[in-house]
Amino acid sequence: MFTIIVLVIVVLVVVVSTRRFRKRTAQIKTILESMDKDRPIGGITSVLALKEEVKATLLAQAMAQAGSSSSEIPPQGALGVGEIISISSLATGSPEAILELDAIGAPKRRVVAPLPEGHGLTRGDRIYVLLDQSDPSVVALAPASMTGVQTLPVGANRLDALVLGPQILEAGAKAKGVVKTADSIPMADATLAARGFSKWRLDLEVTPESGWPYRAELTISLSTPEKAARIAHAGAEVALRYDPDDTKTVSIDSIAMGYGNPYETLSSPMQSTRTVTITTTMGSPGGQTVLLVNAGRNLIEVIKMVRSARPGMSLLDAKNLVESAPQKLLENLAPEQADSIKRQLESAGATVIVV
Repeated sequence: MFTIIVLVIVVLVVVVSTRRFRKRTAQIKTILESMDKDRPIGGITSVLALKEEVKATLLAQAMAQAGSSSSEIPPQGALGVGEIISISSLATGSPEAILELDAIGAPKRRVVAPLPEGHGLTRGDRIYVLLDQSDPSVVALAPASMTGVQTLPVGANRLDALVLGPQILEAGAKAKGVVKTADSIPMADATLAARGFSKWRLDLEVTPESGWPYRAELTISLSTPEKAARIAHAGAEVALRYDPDDTKTVSIDSIAMGYGNPYETLSSPMQSTRTVTITTTMGSPGGQTVLLVNAGRNLIEVIKMVRSARPGMSLLDAKNLVESAPQKLLENLAPEQADSIKRQLESAGATVIVV
């Protein structure tokens, strides 16, 4: 009797899987046949390449939303942040991830996205993704050439510089803040400290425009002694923005305080070249600056490479610099020297940008 029940269950599973596969195949065929084979799309060499991306996306979505309608991710799609909840290849035979997407002023939601073979990602990683603004269920990993990095550093501030940082200044709720305590934190990069940069952990009393006051902590880097004198002391009054769906996520409203948008120096335009544009004033017109964006998984090897690039740096300073990436590593370098250091660090698994 038990054997018969098992056989019946197996037959039902096969029948259901076959029907779903046929439905997905028909959906993919309809979309692909409607696309113009000769129309170039952004940084993808042809629509033929995009068709494969569409196919993989649709198959991955079928695991979570069987039969739902989907569309291609346009080259002007929005950049987002997601945390990997799980990775499997059971539904399609190809690796795919369940992602929890993060945004300011919006509840978290889960989607399924295809992963490339040999991706090296794991549960808990925060990654950049490309979102289809016309269909919120369609998601793909953002190309590294667009963001400069895919995996966000473990334990990093939720407000990354490409997505959630700019979002909180645009979509965050307004509040007033009073600094209760301000504790100085050593800068990992001594050259930045010498230029007047400082890092602080602030304990804030946050008073929303509508609502009751509450306490929150904020770790912040300040680029000038004037900003530190104005902000980093007990009793300082500051303009704030906070996430209405996560009130503990707060940020200094630098625009309201007259300092402008700090994220304008790091932008990721969705252009056909799909590259990162970084504007920096730390270097000089005559040299190039090497930025360590993300250390990757092989921290020990990257620390060794950093000490090799900066022989006078102590082991502790190198460790702090690597763990607090993104950080400036070296500046005023000849192009050949900067490229050599970049290639050495990348061989150890780090993500590096030369500007």
